Amino acid sequence: MPKCAVGHGGPPGGWGSGPLSVASDCSGLDSFLYALKSLGLPPQDISLEFCSDKDEHGQAFIRHAHRPRIMYTDITKHIHHLAPAVDLYFARLAQGQGWTDREGGPVFQQVHSYIKEKQPKCFIIENAHAFIQKRHMQALTNMETLLRKAGYLVTSRVLNSVHFGLPHSHPRLFFIGFHKQKCPHARRFCWPPQNSRPPPVSSIVCGGDLIKTVSSKTPAMEEVAKVRKALKTKYKDFDQQPFVIDVWRKQPRAWRDVVPCLTAQTTSDRGYYYLPESRFFTLQELCRLRGLPTKIIAEANEIHLPVPVCCHDGVPVLRAVIGRVMHVFCHS
Repeated sequence: MPKCAVGHGGPPGGWGSGPLSVASDCSGLDSFLYALKSLGLPPQDISLEFCSDKDEHGQAFIRHAHRPRIMYTDITKHIHHLAPAVDLYFARLAQGQGWTDREGGPVFQQVHSYIKEKQPKCFIIENAHAFIQKRHMQALTNMETLLRKAGYLVTSRVLNSVHFGLPHSHPRLFFIGFHKQKCPHARRFCWPPQNSRPPPVSSIVCGGDLIKTVSSKTPAMEEVAKVRKALKTKYKDFDQQPFVIDVWRKQPRAWRDVVPCLTAQTTSDRGYYYLPESRFFTLQELCRLRGLPTKIIAEANEIHLPVPVCCHDGVPVLRAVIGRVMHVFCHS
């Protein structure tokens, strides 16, 4: 039986015989697994039963980096009653529109189907924080009702990576459900505390050989020039201050000493522009921005990354949440 892995020093105990079985849907880079491993659980004590991702680069990355037993290509098409049951199940819902969204609706239906049929000991569902807006409240209530009817004690909260040691504002809505019979101590769960002050952006700046050079004639650099002009009018020493320009936005904006949340899909010449050094963040810096291990760069050299690194869940946020979940497991 593996020892309880909670921050390298949780209470003794475990979650049953053999390794901890885990699975994820809409996996992406699977920050969930990096967070789980960062808690100190040996690789041989983690059994990754399945992952899913519809992006072919995502599938290749997951196979290379995490080696799941089963790789599903599309969550909306694979049949969940054939998928193995697990102890801990993680799913990412990319959209905040619930059932009104063409992609988000079918994805949640499949996630709910798996939870209802396979009854994992615990599930963690992550979604866009916009889902808590008033116009989505009915969908949010319906989702929580379905999950509770499946036999779970459900709790939810918005967590922002900026409060977990990362200079990156990325609020996400987390649902955590504990099976009422399999986790008799589920009420021991409490959400991790949040720090009020993030570290400076300079803490993740490392430079190196991966600095991306972009022609000044590209649309992205034209947008940067407009923002720089506006900043120069407002701040005399703007070029020495730690401003980050979000060039992913339809309307680029500058943020001081914190990297804003991803708000749109990227193209090859866009990204986060770091004004003090007049350049975009490197891939290594984007990994550090999300708390991802830098070895992901070596892994990315062999295959293409599935989606922009910066849009993924921050590892420190997931680590804090999973650590609290493991405390419950250790008492069950």
